[in-house]
Amino acid sequence: MNKTALSREAILLRALAIADEEGLPAVTIRRIAGEFGVTPMAMYWHFANKEELLAALGQSLLDSVQLDPDASLRELLTVLVGALRAHPSVAALADTQMLSSECGLAVAERALEILAWAGFTVQEAAAIARNGMQLAATIVAGEPGAEAGVSGAEREALLAMKLQRIGELSQEQYPRISAAAGPLTEVDDVEEYYRVSIELYVAGVEATAQLRTGAGRTV
Repeated sequence: MNKTALSREAILLRALAIADEEGLPAVTIRRIAGEFGVTPMAMYWHFANKEELLAALGQSLLDSVQLDPDASLRELLTVLVGALRAHPSVAALADTQMLSSECGLAVAERALEILAWAGFTVQEAAAIARNGMQLAATIVAGEPGAEAGVSGAEREALLAMKLQRIGELSQEQYPRISAAAGPLTEVDDVEEYYRVSIELYVAGVEATAQLRTGAGRTV
């Protein structure tokens, strides 16, 4: 790359590529400057510091959310998770930028609207909505077996190490962990993993609303 290619958008795209390939810790001002063949000082025309760059990365994920204004809570989380899955190494950053992005604000506003309709107070709705956003980021960043930000060989080595550690446990003391070694370390059906995670959250919200209001509203 050369100096003429340097722009805010190009920097974000390269930072995302580095995070995808090597993990978020590899994203630094100096590293990206080297990729473009410029000095780190040139980067500061676009981002004041690394913190601002990381914030912009989180916002860029949220900006890709295609939100239906009438989406249910389930649909809201499904769309959000889908956007975060594009760059799992950066997923955790999106949670911190929810109220700093137009799309993030739209997601939060719709979630709070749904929860208010279900009978929750402002404080309760805020807590439940926040938990939902954190859930989306967590299940993407922590997808078992995905090992975001590492190469295929490194991924296999990490999974082998995890299985070895479980294999070294006493089967008498930890029979269920030993039996579930495979499912605990890697997901066989990724789509089912995300579906079940979202369904558990939504079911919990609906059950709580039922206890609170007796209305049994579907969110």
